[in-house]
Amino acid sequence: MTRGTGPFVDELRRRYGEVRKLEGSLSLFDLGTDAGRFYLRYSKTYEGKRAWYGIRKQDMVHLEGRKSFIVLIWEGQTQPLILPYEEFGDVLRAAPPSPDGQYKIHVFYDGSGTELYVPRAGRYPVDDNFGWGAVERALDPNSLQPHLEFTHAQVQTMLGAIGDRTGHSVWIPKNDRAG
Repeated sequence: MTRGTGPFVDELRRRYGEVRKLEGSLSLFDLGTDAGRFYLRYSKTYEGKRAWYGIRKQDMVHLEGRKSFIVLIWEGQTQPLILPYEEFGDVLRAAPPSPDGQYKIHVFYDGSGTELYVPRAGRYPVDDNFGWGAVERALDPNSLQPHLEFTHAQVQTMLGAIGDRTGHSVWIPKNDRAG
């Protein structure tokens, strides 16, 4: 995975279709028609193999009552760390936010495993939250429609085929006719 959250959004779109940023936010994204919500946070890596994040209390409100995920991304990471909000929201709220309205969290990773550290709330193993498994288990595939894009020629061909099969006379402009 390359730097920043852009590649994650691109992969989310490729896998599940339409993705849109919530108005007024740089970090909150909706999938489809309220099929899932993603809160994306990026961090540089720091000494001792750790990443640091600020989770804004005002953004967490937008995760409540939905299939929501907190996505933590850092430099050099190969798979996103995707935390289902229904499992980790209470953990974050267990600690008081800092004066700037953010929950300060750390991710520690090394050869022995990966832990989410929430000051005054504890440490939580999160190795099972790497990759897309949590998203795939939580989302209803019937609520997602893949985003398909067709060229002008493809749309014209489909319309011609529909007209022909339904017994209608179909006219195709001369310039668009094959051979």
